[in-house]
Amino acid sequence: MIKPRTLPMFLICGIVVMASCGREAEAWQIPESGGSSEEIVFQRDILPIFRARCYSCHGHSAQESNYRLDLRDGALGAGDFGSPSIVAGDSDASRLIAAVAGSGDELEMPPDGERLSAEQVSLLRRWVDEGAHWPDEFAGSTETELVTDHWSFQPVRDVELPEIDATWPSTFPMRNGIDNYIASGLAAANIAPSEPADRVSLIRRIYLDMLGLQPTPQQVRAFVDDPSENAWENLVESVLASPHYGERWARHWLDVVRFGESTGYEVNRDRANGWYYRDYVIDSLNRDKPYRDFVIEQLAGDAVGVDEATGFLVGGPNDIVKSPDINLTLMQRQDELADYVNTTSTTFLGLTVACARCHDHKFDPILQKDFYALQAVFSGVEHGERKLASRITTETAGELRRLEAELESAQQQIDALRKLAG
Repeated sequence: MIKPRTLPMFLICGIVVMASCGREAEAWQIPESGGSSEEIVFQRDILPIFRARCYSCHGHSAQESNYRLDLRDGALGAGDFGSPSIVAGDSDASRLIAAVAGSGDELEMPPDGERLSAEQVSLLRRWVDEGAHWPDEFAGSTETELVTDHWSFQPVRDVELPEIDATWPSTFPMRNGIDNYIASGLAAANIAPSEPADRVSLIRRIYLDMLGLQPTPQQVRAFVDDPSENAWENLVESVLASPHYGERWARHWLDVVRFGESTGYEVNRDRANGWYYRDYVIDSLNRDKPYRDFVIEQLAGDAVGVDEATGFLVGGPNDIVKSPDINLTLMQRQDELADYVNTTSTTFLGLTVACARCHDHKFDPILQKDFYALQAVFSGVEHGERKLASRITTETAGELRRLEAELESAQQQIDALRKLAG
């Protein structure tokens, strides 16, 4: 499970400053000079330079050369350069100083636009020579507690519902907490519930909602004429027992998991055995399978004897046209793995981690390392066909033999008719 973490402190600070930019604008100006004898203060002398001239390429949103200056550990690291960019106490050995001073063999930073002034370079050089002191409160972190008021990240809690006024219409009986929750909201808005629908409307509504089908005239008449006190309850039970229930609601699940019976892309070949997963979902809903089992079977069905359930993982688009270029082939494989991760997270977590393929999420508590940790789980998954475990019982085996005999007899009759016609 992905553990919530906070937005990095530097991002929180940035949001605060942006929200009050008119009042704080002066604090963001780059100091043009600093007394040569005065000790360098990071937050006053160095941080404004980093923010204004470095973060666009080496900050939270982008890390060119895998190097970032908004986090202390990142700034004191090597990135893709092989050696630390800041050597505390030795500006001459620090790659960062050589880059901003234009004294390096290759790098000159910033790469575009106006170069840092001599005063700014001097401040950075003195800061490094004095030990590159970086106070903890400005170090930045991606591992602290999540700070967000979004409802989806709040802990589940019980809500104390208000008492319903005694004048509440008796035609709207409340049977459970959900009824009470709706009724309390209506009462607070001074809205009275609608009058109960007639039986013709009721049966039509439940059939369309639950089955996606109209009731037959015979079914409508039977419900209208049913004198039983449990007529409505009996109708609900009969609708839930219909095989069409699973067919209707499986469509929604199949949409969520991006299921298709063809491969997609330009060739879009049929998946001859894709229907096994489709029917698995329909059957699971009709059997009222516990959700916990439903999840486990789709992620590890081959380990629990429900092979067809793993069609969940490979039900999306599949680029079957491979390239002789190894780089393109590796990219195709990476796209497949990203599809597994994204589909699993959006389906079962209700939260995509797809953006973390390239960078930490900017607002959600998802890090790039979380994405690749999940990807590692699916590294052995491949598109392919395999023989399903047999679940044929003695009874179904007998029925299968009977149907096969009927099929053979029908085929013989077809052959005989074709001979006569020829």
